[in-house]
Amino acid sequence: MQTRTLSVFFNADRIYLSVVRIDNNRAYLDYIESTNHRFDLENTDSPESVNALNELEVFISDFDFKPDRLSIALPSESIFVTKFPARINFTKEQLRQLVNLEIRQAYPEFNYEDFMIKATPILSEKTKKEQMLGMIYMKSDLKFIENFFNKFDLKIDNIEISQLAAHNAFMLNYPEMKGKCVMIIGYHGQFLDFTVIRDGELLYYNIASVSSPDKVGEAAENEHIKIIETATDEIDACYFYGSALNKNVSLALWETSMMLGIMEAKRLNPFRMMTTELDKRHLEYCSRTFQIYPPCTGSSLKSWHKIITIE
Repeated sequence: MQTRTLSVFFNADRIYLSVVRIDNNRAYLDYIESTNHRFDLENTDSPESVNALNELEVFISDFDFKPDRLSIALPSESIFVTKFPARINFTKEQLRQLVNLEIRQAYPEFNYEDFMIKATPILSEKTKKEQMLGMIYMKSDLKFIENFFNKFDLKIDNIEISQLAAHNAFMLNYPEMKGKCVMIIGYHGQFLDFTVIRDGELLYYNIASVSSPDKVGEAAENEHIKIIETATDEIDACYFYGSALNKNVSLALWETSMMLGIMEAKRLNPFRMMTTELDKRHLEYCSRTFQIYPPCTGSSLKSWHKIITIE
């Protein structure tokens, strides 16, 4: 059975979109594009946001097909992401109470009912400590996005944060690394997402702010110390991606990985195991920008994490 998914990644710098077709368990990249303007969920009426949505509307209106699914990826900075102690076998009511406490502390002016909450387990290999990663979305933001796509008769089938979507891209494109302990770093200009996964299971998550690109290597080194202390004894490989990931930052992350004894370190290529019939111009675009697209194409793919929606 063939399924074609439109994925839209509302990143901080611009909107990225792709169409991935799954046919007989093979992935095909059928479409790829990005806007020239950025969209700001906190300022949807700004000229920049309006221009970005106008561009997106033109792209979708020009499709000569109707996507079977619509998936949305949002960067961590666009929502409230939090870690809290919780056992994996907690009931949804127990999780709801814990998340409610997190919301009251972070957003005292809002009510629990203003948010849509998802959670995924984090289980350290080293300490066996159980945590949850809570992803807390403003319902008003989701409603705005939903209303935009209603004009195309498209319903949101999936929504997730960019870092978890990037995991899906990794799992498809690096099958030989599936059983390895892998650190994935997302760099978006002012912050770094750090995760560690093995077999698609989340062992570690943290987000760190960085004052400048020159500090990225140092931040990765500091995070590695925390990971070895709390999550796992060894990292087998490191992959990095992000819209702010230029040549110098990639080199800094590679050098830091080598210094830490991580011999497999490179940019995450979300197209590595995909087939495509795109033209030469789009192939060249993919070659230049592949490090930006893991969240976009990844949100089209099988989710490897257990996601709990907390009502």
